[in-house]
This record gives sequence, C-alpha cells and structure tokens, in this order.
Amino acid sequence: MLLRVKELRTRFATDRGEVTAVDGVSFEVAPGEIVGLVGESGCGKSVTAESIMRLLDERSTRYSGEVLLDGVDLFGLTAEAMRQVRGGSVAMVFQDPMTSLNPVYTVGNQLEEAILLHQEVSREQARALAERALAETGIPAPASCLRRYPHELSGGMRQRVMIAMALSCRPKLLIADEPTTALDVTTQAQILDLIAELRDGSNMGTVLITHDMGVVAEVCTRVVVMYLGQVIEQAPVDEIFTRPAHPYTRGLLASIPSLTGDTSGPLHVIGGKVPTLWEVPKGCRFADRCLFAEPACRDDAPELLPVDGDRSVRCRRHSELPEWAGVSHV
Repeated sequence: MLLRVKELRTRFATDRGEVTAVDGVSFEVAPGEIVGLVGESGCGKSVTAESIMRLLDERSTRYSGEVLLDGVDLFGLTAEAMRQVRGGSVAMVFQDPMTSLNPVYTVGNQLEEAILLHQEVSREQARALAERALAETGIPAPASCLRRYPHELSGGMRQRVMIAMALSCRPKLLIADEPTTALDVTTQAQILDLIAELRDGSNMGTVLITHDMGVVAEVCTRVVVMYLGQVIEQAPVDEIFTRPAHPYTRGLLASIPSLTGDTSGPLHVIGGKVPTLWEVPKGCRFADRCLFAEPACRDDAPELLPVDGDRSVRCRRHSELPEWAGVSHV
C-alpha cells in the first residue's frame, strides 16, 4: 500500500480552547488508485490533506495517529526531511492557482526552482525538465509558457502549470484539492482527463478532494465520505452510487441536479446545518439532520465498522434503511 492514514487527529489551539478538526480519519491509497475525499465545505477534507503534508503551523497544531508513505511515518520525520518529501515523493495541487503561484516570477522560474530543490540537475537541465512537464500537461508552446507570468494565463492554464509543478519530480502520491473549482465545464473535463492519464502513465496514487459527486463518478476508484471531521463511509465508487449506506451519503447523491433536465420537482437539500467544532454532538454527528435518527443515535457515538464487501460505514441503523432507489428513498 502506498499511503496508509491511521487514526489521524488534527487539533488546533484557539482563543476558545482546543478543537479537533480531523477526528480519527483512516484510509488507504494504493499505487495507481484515485481515492475521492468528499463532503460539504468545512467537513475536514482540506485539513486532512494539509495534515498529511504537515503544512499546518505546528506551533498551534497537534497531530496524532500515523501517516505512512511506503511504510515511513511522515509524523516521525524531521522538518528538513519533511521538506524533501513535499514536492518530491508527495505533491499537492491547491484549488486556487493564483494564490499558489508567485505573481512576480515567471512560470519557468517557479518550475525550475521546484525541480532544483528536489533533483541534482543543472539550471539548463531544470529548464528542459520544466518544459517537458508543461508539455505533458497539454500546454501548447511550453517553451513560450515558461517565459510568461501567471496573470497572463487563463485559469485552466494556471491549473495545468500547478499540476506540471506538482508532477515535475515524479511524485509517488498526488493530493489534488478541488483542482477544478472555478473552471468552466470544458476545462474541468480536460483537467480530470489529465489527472487520469497521468495516473495511468506513472502508477501514481492520487487523493482527489472535492465536493462534486459528478467528478468522483468520473475518475475515482474509491470514495471516502467525511462529515464534521470524521469518515462516515468508505466504499468503491460504484458501491457509493448504487448502494450508499449512510444517510448523509444518500443526501449528497440526492442533491445532484438531474442530467435529464427534469426540473418538475425541487432540488433536494439536506436539512439543518453542520454543527461548529465547538458544538460537536456526543452521539452521531449527523443525527440532528438525519431522517432516520432515533433517540439512541443522539446518545451513542457510532464507530466506523466494516460491512459487506470492501466498505465501511458509521451508522447504527445502516442495515435498517430502505433499499436505495434514488431521491425517493432519501
């Protein structure tokens, strides 16, 4: 297994006391696999990714659990060793390339510096590798692109540059945080096709963070559904869409607009709101929004337990829910 995340917890020190933003998250990524990390905004997806990369300010952040990359626990590495891992063995693509790319340096400057940091090559060799990385991501005239500044590129081109930078050192694992946000539909499809092609060509494992279930259906092999800092369901992608076991997962699927153009009924919404990290319920964290909750759900916190096949769910009533048949059974 390429990546094993075991009982990951990320705690932040705040003026109101310590809060746990990621609470006991566990999942795995095999070489060549694309695992989707999904859920509403604020559920802990990005914090999970930043914790894996150890990008958070460790003066105010406490990690626990294990993050094993090829059997090496990243939490046990020194700060210098972790800097070598970032951009080398593990790379990350952020959702807003304009805040990730430096506006005062050319694309070439930034790509070359990333390559020189992790590879023992000359400046000329770094320039050639940077040009090759841009070409691999489908950017036309890559040599010309190296001389341009981020503001001279379209949103899709900037995202391709970020992917080229992430992949320039041939990482074993790519973490892509909402890589298609704010892009038009055509460009979204191109970026997703690119990630799938790069996965197929290099056997690179990928963690794809998104709230878009349509994106998940297109490229992911497995899905990890998060809610309020916890994993509430894990399953192969086809199982998630045909037999969702958790009421929250059903709600997410029912919220997808119809592809048939049928607008006769209202768009499904999940009632209520996500509690804050200072108001985490003692029982099931989804109970107050769940159509199937019973009193015991609010008293006892359910565990994430294996069910049939290669899947797990955090719901005490999952076996009692009506058979899934789309929106009508949510």
